[in-house]
Amino acid sequence: IGRATARKLQPFYGQVLAHDPYVHADLMRGYGVHPRPSLAGLLADAHAVVVHAPLDATTRNMLNDDTLEALTPGALLVNTARGALVEPEAVLE
Repeated sequence: IGRATARKLQPFYGQVLAHDPYVHADLMRGYGVHPRPSLAGLLADAHAVVVHAPLDATTRNMLNDDTLEALTPGALLVNTARGALVEPEAVLE
């Protein structure tokens, strides 16, 4: 899903950034995606963030007060995955 989304977004945004701890950076580059080594680094550099992650113990509330603080002011956040990935109170803040 992430690769398909990246292909669709590249004509509009030119540079698509990604963070996935389970996908090697060279594979991302092969799809024209610019990898970021950390979620905080991605959030700090992105103008729009589209979330495609499974829900498990390591991803529940992964977008919370601490991580969203790194988000670029005015950035767009789209969660296309599970609602529990994002802490609702943190988004309101």
